[in-house]
Amino acid sequence: MIKERAIVIFAIVAGILLVIPIIFFVVNFWGTQISERAEDWAYFGGYFGGLIGTIVSVLSLFIIGYISIWVSKQGSAENKNIYINKQRFDAYNKLTTMLPDFQKNTIIGLDEIARLNKNIDEKSIFLLTSKYPGIDLAYKSASDLFYFIVHFDSMFRVLFDYDFKSAEFKILINETGKIFHYFEKASNYIHGLDNSFESDFKKEDFFSFIRNIGNFCKRLETEIKL
Repeated sequence: MIKERAIVIFAIVAGILLVIPIIFFVVNFWGTQISERAEDWAYFGGYFGGLIGTIVSVLSLFIIGYISIWVSKQGSAENKNIYINKQRFDAYNKLTTMLPDFQKNTIIGLDEIARLNKNIDEKSIFLLTSKYPGIDLAYKSASDLFYFIVHFDSMFRVLFDYDFKSAEFKILINETGKIFHYFEKASNYIHGLDNSFESDFKKEDFFSFIRNIGNFCKRLETEIKL
């Protein structure tokens, strides 16, 4: 709106400046017979050429200056948008890069916990001799992802329009935390840091998390210009 108004004002001023020499000429030479001499027409051409040419040159300088400033502002805004979009993509890429290992390690960890629970229920001798490396892998993956999601708001809030105070995001944090604490308890138990291992975590909780993290990634993706 401001840009259009400036163009209109500039056009009016330019028109007035171009008309003024014509008005002065008409006022001073009104009623004078049209000359048939080539010299008079040369003076006439010199008069208009000199004045109007000077005015046009000055106006051209203003136009070039205005265009230069406008292009500079457009370039700055475009560079800012490119930078923000790159930061958005980097945040999104970091999150989605963590998910494949998290899913793989979680599934392995869940299988090992099932074996652990079986040994606990049967009071098997394998409870003391068996190794459960998948539980520690799942614990580390869940820990990394949990703290990344928890701090995603503070790290990237200024980049995204997504509502990080929404119930959807709070549920996502709670579900990630539930998986993290589940593997934390299992890891502590197999390393002798806890005397018991009990949890109400189910595989359905993991699949619910997968759905919600997928929806979250899709919402972030809509804000990224690929």
